[in-house]
Amino acid sequence: MKQLIAQQVQFILLMTMSGMSLMAGYDVLRLFRWLIPHGEIAVAVEDLFYWMVVSVPVFYLFLAFHDGMIRWYGLVSVFGGIVLYEYGLSRPVRSRVSGFFNRLRKKWQQKRKKAREEKRKKRQLEAEKRQQKRKAEEERRREIEKQEEEKRQKRQKEEEERRREIEKQREEKRQKRQKEEEKRRREIEKQREEKRQKRQKEEEERRRKKEKQEEEKRRQRQKEREGKKRLK
Repeated sequence: MKQLIAQQVQFILLMTMSGMSLMAGYDVLRLFRWLIPHGEIAVAVEDLFYWMVVSVPVFYLFLAFHDGMIRWYGLVSVFGGIVLYEYGLSRPVRSRVSGFFNRLRKKWQQKRKKAREEKRKKRQLEAEKRQQKRKAEEERRREIEKQEEEKRQKRQKEEEERRREIEKQREEKRQKRQKEEEKRRREIEKQREEKRQKRQKEEEERRRKKEKQEEEKRRQRQKEREGKKRLK
């Protein structure tokens, strides 16, 4: 009789502890859900799977003590252990565990915030470096454009000077040609004038010579007439 009572007391205690163990495991599941939020469907599937799994050790206790027969006081002990853990140990354990994980999460959030801030500062520095690089490139581009513009203006000035020099040379050549042509024209005119004067002199000499001859003939005829008159 004493052995039977001790066996039943042991059974009730084990069932109570199993109920508490079931809720302790469910607290772990709730902690997992608190850390990683789940949807309603996922919560329902997890609950179903969890209670199906944890029902195995409870049935094993019934099988070990009562050959698999379900005893009502066993079920009451299980539910008693669940209620005892839920309203006794669960709340302070959950508060401490949640506080611990809250601190961890705060530290993690702070680290994450710090990391985000560092990334933001790093991106900002990179943006500033890119901006400075763009400014430097823009300055180099402007400097290159300025140098190219100066070279272009210098080439234009050189081309303008060469063009003016060429035009000056052309003008000098043209003036030289004009002077040469004018000189040749004057020489030609001078030669023509000399020829004209020479022709005039020759004509004048021929005219005078002719007049002289005529005058001699006239005198000769007059002498002949005078000679005839004297003969008469």
